[in-house]
Amino acid sequence: MQYPLIAPLVAFSIGVVAAQYATFSFRESSISILLLLLLALAGLWRGAARAGAAACLAGLAVAGALCASLRPAPNPENIVAVIERNALDLRDPVRLQGWIREPPKVRRDRDRFLLEVESIGDGIPARGGVSVTATRRADAAPLDLDYGERVDLPARLRHPRNFENPGGFDRVGYLLRQSVHLTASVRAGAVIARLEGRRGSRVMGLIWRIREWADRRVDALLGAQSVHGGVVKAMVLGDKAYLDRALGSSFQRTGTYHALVISGSHVAILAWFLLWLFRLLRVPTGWGAVLTVGLLAGFVLLAGSQLPTIRAACMVGAYLVGRLLYRQRRALNILAGTALGMLVADPADLFDVGFQLSFLSVALIAGVAAPVLERTVAPYRVARLDLLNRDRDLHLEPKIAQIRVAWRRWAERLPFSPRVTLAVVSRTVGWAAPAVELVVVSAAVQVGLALPMVIYFHRLSWTGLSANLVVVPLMSLMVPLGFLAIVTGWGALGQVLSGLVAAMVAVVEWHARLEWLEARLPAPAPWLVILCAASLAFLAWSIPRGGIWRWIGAAALAAGLGGLIVHPFSPRLERGRLEVTALDVGQGEALFLALPRGQTMLLDGGGLSSFGRPAPEFDIGEEVVSPYLWSRSIRALDVVVVSHAHYDHIGGLPALLGNFRVGELWVGTNPSTAEYERVLEKARQRGTRVVRLAAGDQRELGGVSFQALAPAADYTPRSRPSNDDSLVLVARFGERSFLLTGDVERAAERRLIAEDLVSHADVLKVPHHGSKTSANEFFLARATPWFALISAGYDNPYGHPHPDVLSRLAAGNARVLRTDREGLVTISTDGRRLSVSTYRWENQRRKPVWVE
Repeated sequence: MQYPLIAPLVAFSIGVVAAQYATFSFRESSISILLLLLLALAGLWRGAARAGAAACLAGLAVAGALCASLRPAPNPENIVAVIERNALDLRDPVRLQGWIREPPKVRRDRDRFLLEVESIGDGIPARGGVSVTATRRADAAPLDLDYGERVDLPARLRHPRNFENPGGFDRVGYLLRQSVHLTASVRAGAVIARLEGRRGSRVMGLIWRIREWADRRVDALLGAQSVHGGVVKAMVLGDKAYLDRALGSSFQRTGTYHALVISGSHVAILAWFLLWLFRLLRVPTGWGAVLTVGLLAGFVLLAGSQLPTIRAACMVGAYLVGRLLYRQRRALNILAGTALGMLVADPADLFDVGFQLSFLSVALIAGVAAPVLERTVAPYRVARLDLLNRDRDLHLEPKIAQIRVAWRRWAERLPFSPRVTLAVVSRTVGWAAPAVELVVVSAAVQVGLALPMVIYFHRLSWTGLSANLVVVPLMSLMVPLGFLAIVTGWGALGQVLSGLVAAMVAVVEWHARLEWLEARLPAPAPWLVILCAASLAFLAWSIPRGGIWRWIGAAALAAGLGGLIVHPFSPRLERGRLEVTALDVGQGEALFLALPRGQTMLLDGGGLSSFGRPAPEFDIGEEVVSPYLWSRSIRALDVVVVSHAHYDHIGGLPALLGNFRVGELWVGTNPSTAEYERVLEKARQRGTRVVRLAAGDQRELGGVSFQALAPAADYTPRSRPSNDDSLVLVARFGERSFLLTGDVERAAERRLIAEDLVSHADVLKVPHHGSKTSANEFFLARATPWFALISAGYDNPYGHPHPDVLSRLAAGNARVLRTDREGLVTISTDGRRLSVSTYRWENQRRKPVWVE
């Protein structure tokens, strides 16, 4: 068998997947594995090799299910269990004692570090990782804390929480995989006291000191906090903390982000450089391989022992060990063996996106690009060697010998010396072959990763095909040069490195401007996923065999990719019903409306802020709202509405206007701010029509009547955005009405009451997230809602919704639905009955509430 490790990997993976849908006990699984092993041995003994192999693979599948079902015993000193057992109130600050597991990273006005807790409160023993964010005053210096130092600090703890919408990222699971159980915030000016003693590993302490030294060396060579320095730190040290966010977005959009993430390519480049260096120093091949493996292990530690780096080092290390043992080196076998070993160690890796992309990338190179190159470029590479030696033809394959003979005949017909002509041919092929190989590899990876890129990132960019032709060679130079520059500190190397970074950035940013070559797409239907995956596997199988099969595989893959791009699937909407969905966007607001005739509308786009200041490191529109819309197969929005210009309502709109085709942008009367102008400019760039509404205006869309109640036609806003700027709409369908109030406060509510604009609404979107400055008793007495919808952030610092507002709503017998407790909330109607469901109810398989 050519690749004997692929089948065991597939069998073990099937078992891991099966464990997600069924329960496997240790006793039953162990007995099954033992019986299947005996059956396999019996098959081999009786000469039934296929039956024995089948039993062996079945045993591996059961073993995979058993490994995935095993759970570690709960630790009674886990910090989460300690908090629950002692009924600690997390609304109050508590004291934490522990040691620094990851030193602080500087972020503008704050520092972030990872604390390994030893005790909590009054010395209660506790264990667990806590991600700490310490706010810093404007005149304060960044924290100077080293790995292993013990500290005592006051902090407010929080349980990590996902945004509870379909299609969202599992942040809680991501943190748990890094052994982070809680997050904590430390107020500016709070004292972080050092304690006696140190903890942690001496080796890791040395590694962190080396990392900090390397970080300072990059700053000295390329400039402190420079854009170029951020790129080098990401590529060489695996530290993306200082990477410019806009530049990182350009790398993502052009399919070149892999250059900034230490992966198999980086490790392979470093391994090649080390092998070349040892060969130059005349180190024996075996010792060179051993030294390279050892240095790669050190590089893994230096880069922070991140999972992608470990995977890449394992693959390259396995290849080098195979080379050292003089075994036949088959990349797919090495890949499958490495993957199998990592899954045995941690079966959950199978569901990690980075794990899937890393191994799929290498598999595409080994299983698709390499066979293509073997049939096309490889013969010319061999044929170019020693062209004048005709005796060499006798020892080569007929195809290669034929190429050499054809070149000589061609050279003899030219009016030049055949020796000169053949030398030119040899040099030309020698230079052209790597370029062709780079094109083939880049195309194979880009095409093969199209499916997971659409599934996980909803992004398909064809600019990567040409961008990588420049980025990959530059990366091949920058990785070894970066290490040499850090080790030597030579200013000349720093200048060369800076020039290479500048060239890479220029190429990426130029490609990023080609927006028409990028598509943001919903996740495909399951059958299309199966078609694409099966056609890709079939193509990899058929390429070495040639004939018509490879063309069939290529045609099937092309059809699947065409389906991804065209996405011929209707949005998941319920015709004949008006749906209003409040998304869980934290302390902000975003309402999605699905109209009875199939049109769609989005009212506000959310936006994380801290006491009015934007949090630019996280884009709610890109990371939360867009994935939800894509999960419903939506590619276009008929209308986007801006209630008012506060960041927690419009911060996500530029990304949404860029990701979706938007027909109209409805706005009220708002003052000019940088964030608001960004929204209007993005609308103009995308050809979205801007419609200004004021009290009295009416619009009909999709069978629903929308009436604007505020602001007044003569309203003059202040110089800065205020809550009373809000565009208030009432949506009516059949016998039902929805009052959508933005963030209006008492003054605007009094005007609405005085002008008799407020009447009964079946559903009230409670103003200003339930603040005590809104939803006064007179306003609620007019609206008399059956359902009160509140969009508020979990454990938000403002105390929204206020108890007084909840009391007033309870007095009016309104059913309160809150995104901070229920996650996403959906209320829909057929014009008569109202149906209510929430994210948590759906997860608990609870039935909707029906109201006549």
